[in-house]
Amino acid sequence: YFDLLPLELGKVHGFNIRFQLYTVPGQVLYQQTRISVLKGADCVIFVADSQASKLQENIESWNELQEQLRRMNKDVTDFPLVMQWNKRDLQEILPVSVLEQYLNPYRVPSFEAVAVTGQGVIESLRMGINSTLRRLERI
Repeated sequence: YFDLLPLELGKVHGFNIRFQLYTVPGQVLYQQTRISVLKGADCVIFVADSQASKLQENIESWNELQEQLRRMNKDVTDFPLVMQWNKRDLQEILPVSVLEQYLNPYRVPSFEAVAVTGQGVIESLRMGINSTLRRLERI
């Protein structure tokens, strides 16, 4: 199970740029789907639930992502990665500093978000796109 949104950016340095944005649920049930989608990924926006009660699940998902990237020979320190701290509008959320401490050891760009209103979503996506394009320029 995943959602797909194709996005055409037009020409960049003479190349037609097209992104295929996938969303994949974090539950264990969807692990194989995440692996399949990750195989072709040029960037990941890791969306963490900011609620304190979800910290352990976030850590498990983050560890799984790191392990899968390693298995695919994708260097986590050189792979376009953005962290999104979602559900910032809810009660009993963790401070961003705690989320950064546990989930952002590489100090990649991160954004606070409220997905239901769109807050922080475009900023996260823009950073992911820019990071991907910068990496492609180096290859």
